[in-house]
Amino acid sequence: MGLKVDISEVIDFSNELRSEIESLIEAMTDIKSAIDHI
Repeated sequence: MGLKVDISEVIDFSNELRSEIESLIEAMTDIKSAIDHI
């Protein structure tokens, strides 16, 4: 049985990962802003 990776699954995973990272960056930016305002 060969290893077959479904390209669309990989693309979906990449998109999810990208949005997770963007959310994380937004959260970090919000935290930095909050700290700057203290």
